[in-house]
Amino acid sequence: MNKIATLHAQQMWEYMEITRKTETYLTGELNDVGQQGWELVSITHGKDRKGETAWTAFLKRPFVPQEGTAPQHATQAAEQTLQAGKIIQPTETESATDADDDEFRLQDE
Repeated sequence: MNKIATLHAQQMWEYMEITRKTETYLTGELNDVGQQGWELVSITHGKDRKGETAWTAFLKRPFVPQEGTAPQHATQAAEQTLQAGKIIQPTETESATDADDDEFRLQDE
C-alpha cells in the first residue's frame, strides 16, 4: 500500500500599526495601504503615546521575503517553505497495518 502526503508551508505575516487623530485621516490611509495588500485586523480608540485621543489600527499582510531583506527567523521559515510541493513517499519497510510507525522520505516532484 502506497501513501503520499503533501507538505504545505506555513503562511508568514508582517504587521503594521497606524495611529491617526481622526477617523477621516485613518480611513484615508487604510484605503491607501489596503491597495498595497494590508488587511485591517483590529482598531482601537484611546490615548496615544503623547496622551492625546487617537485611533490606532493594526494591519497584517502575507510576508514575502525579498533577497537580502528577510529577518533571520523569516529566512529559516523560507527555507522550510522550500519543502512545500515535495511528495513524501513511504519507505519500503512500511507496514500497511501499522500506521503509528510510518516512515516517509522526501522526493522531488
